[in-house]
Amino acid sequence: MSISSRRLGLILVALAVVIVMGVAALLVSLGAYLYVSSDDEGLSSPLVSVEVDCAPGEFVALAENDAAERQCQACAPGDTSTGINARSCHPMALKEIATRGAHTCAIRRADGRALCWGNDSHGQVSGAPKDIAFDAIVTGDLHTCAIRKKDRRVLCWGEDWQELPPTLRDTPFKAISAGGTHTCAIRSDTKNVVCWGANDRGQVGSTPKGGTFEAIAAGAFHSCAIRSDTKKVLCWGEDGDGQESDVPKQGTFASLASGDFHTCAIRSDTKEVVCWGNKEFGIVSNTPKKVAFDAIAAGAIHSCGIRSDTHEILCWGGDGSGQISTVPASATFAAIAAGQDFSCALRRADGQLVCWGDHKSGHPGGGAPVKNAAFSTIATNGAIHTSQTCVIHRKTKQLICWGSNRRGNVSEVPTGARFKAVVVGGSHTCALRSDDNQVRCWGDDEFGQVSKAPKGVAFDTIVAGHAHTCAIRSDTHHVLCWGDNRSGEVVSKTPKGVAFDAIAAQGRHTCGIRSEDKGATCWGWDKDELGASFKDPEGIAFSAIAVGSGHICAIQSDTQRPFCWGKKGENARTPVGVPVDAISAGFGYTCAIRGDNQQLVCWGEDSHGQISKAPVGVAFDVIATGEDFACGIRSADGSQTCWGNHFKP
Repeated sequence: MSISSRRLGLILVALAVVIVMGVAALLVSLGAYLYVSSDDEGLSSPLVSVEVDCAPGEFVALAENDAAERQCQACAPGDTSTGINARSCHPMALKEIATRGAHTCAIRRADGRALCWGNDSHGQVSGAPKDIAFDAIVTGDLHTCAIRKKDRRVLCWGEDWQELPPTLRDTPFKAISAGGTHTCAIRSDTKNVVCWGANDRGQVGSTPKGGTFEAIAAGAFHSCAIRSDTKKVLCWGEDGDGQESDVPKQGTFASLASGDFHTCAIRSDTKEVVCWGNKEFGIVSNTPKKVAFDAIAAGAIHSCGIRSDTHEILCWGGDGSGQISTVPASATFAAIAAGQDFSCALRRADGQLVCWGDHKSGHPGGGAPVKNAAFSTIATNGAIHTSQTCVIHRKTKQLICWGSNRRGNVSEVPTGARFKAVVVGGSHTCALRSDDNQVRCWGDDEFGQVSKAPKGVAFDTIVAGHAHTCAIRSDTHHVLCWGDNRSGEVVSKTPKGVAFDAIAAQGRHTCGIRSEDKGATCWGWDKDELGASFKDPEGIAFSAIAVGSGHICAIQSDTQRPFCWGKKGENARTPVGVPVDAISAGFGYTCAIRGDNQQLVCWGEDSHGQISKAPVGVAFDVIATGEDFACGIRSADGSQTCWGNHFKP
């Protein structure tokens, strides 16, 4: 039978369509199925059946309702990512920063775009233009203004009545400052000051008419400016605390900053700071003497400056939220801004953001109350419903704890004492004092975790399980344990007369490295946690050890590579070929610090991002793991970083 040419053509077209559709479906299926993310050592995550295509500024994260699926999640404000399908985000470089009440804004170094976060009740955050480059940015209580890089015109967003008056919208400006409910700026052409916004205290109506100015600063209800001709300061607006009447009459000034009810300025000749206005909280009386500053910022009841000699930060005034006591130590900065009861600064080296004080609204992502101070030690437990983290301040040796306070773990933290080590149990905390190496414990005492702590004994090392604590004596290197002994194994079976170099604890069991042969010895309740067939490894020398909920990992002395035992599932992806310097084990997962670059390598359970959200490309000095989150201390600046399901106050 013959087939017409027309019918034959139709058949061929139909076959071609079927083939194309089949190939396309196959490719989509493969693309959705074969998403693989790799580590430095060629360790691949399990294949997952979901298509992902995360753009720069996003990272690949686990879906909340399905531990097997992955999704694209936007980086937190102030962070970014590079490339496609990035595993994590990293802080972006910024060049300008401004903060006041409960929101903060910055200018990105790369493209000059505005980046805002925090309180957005009036659009002062979300209203930031997405495609405009700026040279300067300022924040009021509920509004934000910035100077465009292209034409020096001012744009404002947030509270409607804080918008720039129509007669000034085409005017170029050289400087700008925002008060609580008003804004002032210096025109580029005439150098005159213009102000707009609220005028309930004369902060707008008493703006000087005529005269040229070169610097401007606005407070809650007052403003100050530096004259171009005399370099003297002129203030106007509210004067209830001497904001206007107490202006220094002698000397010339180069820059200034205004808080709610006070102002500080840097002298032109000596670069020393002079403050006036509100005299409470030591804002004026505690101003540093004979110290030169390059930059200054004023908050509600505190002020901060960047020293000219060291480029470090010095703060004074009220300290109710750690504005003074938690200032970053041993770091250099290029710019600074002060908010209501917190401050933020940009590091000189990389333009990254550092905040301290009560910055839960003013800092991207919230987090610990002292997120970016420098620390020497960090400890966390991550136990169910009692997540807690403690750090030791690198400079002051003071303890700072946050998280659950169910048993007084946070509120009972000793004050005034200096510490060298801290450990966190399920509901109790213990620390070693710096002066005598003796232990101090607080929190839950149901099993004697606090009351049975040895008195008058010096220790070199201390660790904590769920409801017990163990420590190595300084004199004999023998181990003492106290606390929960219900099974008669955690405390009673502590090896007697055996010297140890290191110990680690988790749950209701403890392990140590013997001084004599560097082998591992473990004791405690292990029937369900470690398996009835669990045995200590023989013939292997170790230099460090970590105990997880059902597994143990240690660093081999000869190769510095990790060796794990216990539940097989939790050790299946142990990076056996990677030398590490430090190791810590959590609930079903482990993290270590690589020996070659001090970066992290983590493996095991990833239900809350313990693995996938671990910082990439960042060097660490210390690592601590909890149940489903981990924290580390960065090598660069001593700041602490946490990821996974960690507590955010």
